[in-house]
Amino acid sequence: MEFDLKLDAALEKRADSAQQERKRPRLLCIDDEPGNLNVLVSIFEADYDVMTATDGEAGLTLINEHDFSVIISDQRMPKMLGTQVLARAKEIQPHAVRIILTAYSDVGDIIESINSGGVYRYILKPWDRDDMRMTVRNAVEMSGLQRENKQLILDLQARNRELKKSKLTAETANAAKSQFLANVSH
Repeated sequence: MEFDLKLDAALEKRADSAQQERKRPRLLCIDDEPGNLNVLVSIFEADYDVMTATDGEAGLTLINEHDFSVIISDQRMPKMLGTQVLARAKEIQPHAVRIILTAYSDVGDIIESINSGGVYRYILKPWDRDDMRMTVRNAVEMSGLQRENKQLILDLQARNRELKKSKLTAETANAAKSQFLANVSH
């Protein structure tokens, strides 16, 4: 059937998309301290494609140009706070999981980052490397699941539209058949 072929094609497309996602996920690390960026790159470069930016504006430029699974930002940077960067990142790439780093444990900043930037995790400096690796691994998995879920919803909506069209066609054919049989029997 034509519907089966379309469903098979959709499943193949989703499998291709999932395979591409299984390639190296991309991380963005934003921090005005080059030493912190170097440490983050050294932690993650073996498993992920890591891009860096030294301020919020440069980070937003990269967010507009590339697709990221995870965005990690320092909170206190000149010109733009990490919460501001992540709030804008959420608008541009809602599927990217956002993590904020800070040396300060200001409760107001924590609440703002969670509310405005949809922050997945708030990590205090100095961070534990193993905890950071686990956090990012979980964030990458979450990002992948969010993307897959969105694709499944889109596929389901497309199948529902096709089913509605098929149902309408069948109802029209059934009505025509009923009319024909009514005309023939009289």
